[in-house]
Amino acid sequence: MRLLILFTTFFVVSLLPQGATDALADQLAVLSVNDDQSLSWKLLAPQSGEQTEVSSSFGAIGDHILFGRFTSTSGTPQLGTLHDLGSSGVRWRVIDENGDLLDEMVLGGNEDFFVAGGDFDKSGLVDPVVITTDGRKLVWEMSPDAFGSSPGQEKSVSFGKKSQLSRAFYANPFGDGDWAGVVKKNRKKKRTTLKFKNLESGVSRRISLKRSVRLSERPLPVASSGGSDLVVLVRSVNGSTKIVCADASGRIVARHTFPSSGTVVVGEFDSSSAGEEIAVQSDDVLLVFNPFAKSTREYDIPDGILVDSVNLNTFVEEEQGGGGGNNQGSSEQCTGGDPGICGCYFLDETDGYKTGFLYKRKSDTYGGIVTVLPNPCGRLTNSVVTLDTDCNEIHTLTDTGFANPDSTGNRHHFKETNGTYTGQWYKSNYGSIILKLKGTSRCFMIQNPAQERVD
Repeated sequence: MRLLILFTTFFVVSLLPQGATDALADQLAVLSVNDDQSLSWKLLAPQSGEQTEVSSSFGAIGDHILFGRFTSTSGTPQLGTLHDLGSSGVRWRVIDENGDLLDEMVLGGNEDFFVAGGDFDKSGLVDPVVITTDGRKLVWEMSPDAFGSSPGQEKSVSFGKKSQLSRAFYANPFGDGDWAGVVKKNRKKKRTTLKFKNLESGVSRRISLKRSVRLSERPLPVASSGGSDLVVLVRSVNGSTKIVCADASGRIVARHTFPSSGTVVVGEFDSSSAGEEIAVQSDDVLLVFNPFAKSTREYDIPDGILVDSVNLNTFVEEEQGGGGGNNQGSSEQCTGGDPGICGCYFLDETDGYKTGFLYKRKSDTYGGIVTVLPNPCGRLTNSVVTLDTDCNEIHTLTDTGFANPDSTGNRHHFKETNGTYTGQWYKSNYGSIILKLKGTSRCFMIQNPAQERVD
């Protein structure tokens, strides 16, 4: 997770798994942002409400947040950060439950993609992976047990295309440890294929889903009690979150719709449950679904943003090539803007990217709000999500294609197709809103959604 925040009273809650058989709810980590923009870490016992300070100042806004079993397969998982050192690389640091620094090292550069959470060698410890690019290919550089007492030999494996980076993930679908994964969509056959490679042996496998599945986020691994993972495909749709769970045969074994589009997390929330569960944050409630038992439950949670131990991060924009539409797979980047809340860089009229931008409180055709995005951001945006200023997702706007060219080419249009959701509706219910351009970390702040137009 990356923190990019301008405010000083903000909390991040991290779910810390206690192992394959212990209750995840036994511990939570609570992060707060200090006045100097450093991070304060605490451990929380949810049932009693007792909080134990881990560190009053570790890491800073702009770091990625890590946790997991980096140094030991037993006891409390370790907390950590990824910090961008510029031309000197990216520094990984982990601390224990007392806030003491256990280890630090430099792995990768700030233009790479980082995977922290997978256990590819089946030792029980996190194996840090840095994904780099070689031409159009992805290269997975693994450092087995890098923070353990006996680090393994580094490995470099070519797997996947550069255009698939935005859907790179890891999972253990075959019950023999985590595999690197990418998503391939065959539009002609209307099939979705999950391609896998074992970073230890180099063996390749694939899972062909029985039907094409739409997704807006990276696939997530959800462990069964038998030792293998289901692969969960996530899609945000008009304020709700739809998930589809597939097994190693490609069979869809579970579906569920959460009535919220908040943060999605995975973990063993109840030690007596059948395997891990998927949950979505909805304000101060965690909505939980067990894909094995097909059961649901709710937990009261503190304010904040939830993250789990599945950590895939980058310090730069991911290029969205090969996705159809008007995205040409070029080297264009959506850049500029000022860092702010919700992991956003906010674009404005001074950075050159609001030329051609348009927001209207009411679409002429559908009646709901509409936004038009100029390029290159328009070409690199795969969806637009409305957020409130607490970073909760409200709706995913409908992609209505490219039209109305300006000097940057055809512009990307996104609209509320339900006429209920006008600018006045947004203002009445949320005040100011954020338009988050998925596929980038850029956003637009609409201070008054009821204003006739912003351009």
